[in-house]
Amino acid sequence: WTPFRLQQGKLAAQGMVVCAPSGTGKSTAILARLYEAAKRLKQATLEGRSTVRYPPGILWVTEQQLLSAQDERNYQLMNDAREISLLILDEFGFAGGHDAARGRTPIGLDILCNRYDQELATVVTSGLSVPQLARRYGIAITRRMENQAKVVDLLVDKAR
Repeated sequence: WTPFRLQQGKLAAQGMVVCAPSGTGKSTAILARLYEAAKRLKQATLEGRSTVRYPPGILWVTEQQLLSAQDERNYQLMNDAREISLLILDEFGFAGGHDAARGRTPIGLDILCNRYDQELATVVTSGLSVPQLARRYGIAITRRMENQAKVVDLLVDKAR
């Protein structure tokens, strides 16, 4: 299984959530899969089997970078995160910006929900387990993650 594949000449709208301890290679594994997919996409483009512009739009960003962009009113980064062909949201759950109590939807959640609604390819890495993410952000977003993405949670036993 790979989150990066071509379907009818386009990047498939799939997602992946990888939860594992810090330092275990979550980001490196995603980068390796992305590199392999980019090679296949380039070949398909050269052979005329793909209508995707090569390279496809890819944005790799952390939740903290999104919070900083929100605070600095960097709307370009936030819009790119909402609309790019493939978003890799790294280190989700580690930023200290959960503002729901003050009536603001955390920017990471807002962007994830928007991407899931548009069926855009999204990869999320976190050092928190899915149950920990549910406690932090609410059960609704983790249910959406589980329904719309392949979830690999290596922390689930440690979270209990």
